[in-house]
Amino acid sequence: MDHTITVAIIKGLSIVTAAAVPSIITYIVSSKYFKKRDYRKLESQYLVALKDIEYLLEVERIHCRRNMEMLDQSHRHNSRKAVEIETQLSWSGKNSQKRVYLKRAKLEEKLNETKPS
Repeated sequence: MDHTITVAIIKGLSIVTAAAVPSIITYIVSSKYFKKRDYRKLESQYLVALKDIEYLLEVERIHCRRNMEMLDQSHRHNSRKAVEIETQLSWSGKNSQKRVYLKRAKLEEKLNETKPS
């Protein structure tokens, strides 16, 4: 076989190997450390967090309703402002009661679909 053909074959194999080795290693590492159950565990923890947010929003709603009955004002805005001032935490508005409910329902549906038999 001609010397240039041998060199071309070796170059071609080295290019294929250079592309394949990182892909194979990535696959092995990801399958070892990021198994499907890890995602299910994270989704379950996310579901618990959504339920906690929904619970706290309901507590706030009931508290504001009682304030309205007793004081003719809910004081929701004042309470949220006080939390911002005292704790440096702020309300993003991205987790309204309806949004949390919809996210939770979607996640519960997904978890029920992927539940092992």
